[in-house]
Amino acid sequence: MKHKLLSFFVGSMILSSVAFAQEKKINGRVTGADGKPLVGVTIAVQGSNIATQTDSNGNYSLSVPVGKIIVFRSVGHADKTIIVKEGLSFFNVALENKNTALDEVVVFAYGTAKKESVTGSVTSISAKDIEKRPVTNAFAALEGSAAGIQLNNTSSMPGDEPSI
Repeated sequence: MKHKLLSFFVGSMILSSVAFAQEKKINGRVTGADGKPLVGVTIAVQGSNIATQTDSNGNYSLSVPVGKIIVFRSVGHADKTIIVKEGLSFFNVALENKNTALDEVVVFAYGTAKKESVTGSVTSISAKDIEKRPVTNAFAALEGSAAGIQLNNTSSMPGDEPSI
């Protein structure tokens, strides 16, 4: 009797673990608001380390537990979430553009900071300042535009760029 009861218990545990751990292979295509495929979009299962990226045609494939939430993320686009349901296995997703202004961010050579947290002086070079200069590349446009910018032409090889 003990052997039958133990076998029944082990069998029911195996069946219940299979029922709760159903994984579903999903696939689809990710496009932008203009309908063109997006390359390198990250598709991740929320709360886990399961993830993939879209290929050069915007296609993806991923095994996901049923009932989990998948998140589509791409730079310059708003995130989109979808719940994986039992009957669906093909998800075409269109990500909307996300326009953010960078008025209050200061970019340093070693990172970024909010404008109010900067304790030193900040120099701004506008597009109008660069347009006035008769130059052939961006490096030459920056040279002499602000205090502290130094260009070093260390090589005389054609096509070599200076270091800033």
